[in-house]
Amino acid sequence: MSTRILIGLSVLLLSACQLSPSYRFAGNSDYQTKDTAEKEFILQNAKNYNGLIAVYKQRLQYREDKETRLKLAEYYYLANDYNSSLHYLSVLLENSPSEPAYLLQAKNLSAQHQYKSAIDAINMAISSNPKSGEAYNVKGIILSESGLLPQAKEAFETARNLYVKDDVINNNVAMV
Repeated sequence: MSTRILIGLSVLLLSACQLSPSYRFAGNSDYQTKDTAEKEFILQNAKNYNGLIAVYKQRLQYREDKETRLKLAEYYYLANDYNSSLHYLSVLLENSPSEPAYLLQAKNLSAQHQYKSAIDAINMAISSNPKSGEAYNVKGIILSESGLLPQAKEAFETARNLYVKDDVINNNVAMV
């Protein structure tokens, strides 16, 4: 009888020592990174841009980082908050401008119907990376929105030559 009690107590003791996964790795940065990545993945798939904005704002508050700032600005853009997107981009554009920052700036300005400024920004993106098919595609969109159709078609053809997907280019050319 005493061995049964001893075995039963051992099983209870061992099961009580097991902690839930969230506690087992408390303080483990690998676990926290995995948890954050899973949360971000879920938010991205749900297109929950406000949730992603909250995640990236918290990261940026914790540590200034160019990639985090760019992602935050991108999620503001996707949430149609162009002023906030431009606000967070302004630091990158002042301190370390890059093709992705100029590209996002151009998209924001175009969404606000500021086509001249958008064209200036997209030209800066192209100057940063003359082989960017995406930049030429965005330039074509901006030019077509501003009524400059022959120039838009030329930009789309350049994007095609820089290997932007044919269906994207064909759709954009058809819209022109």
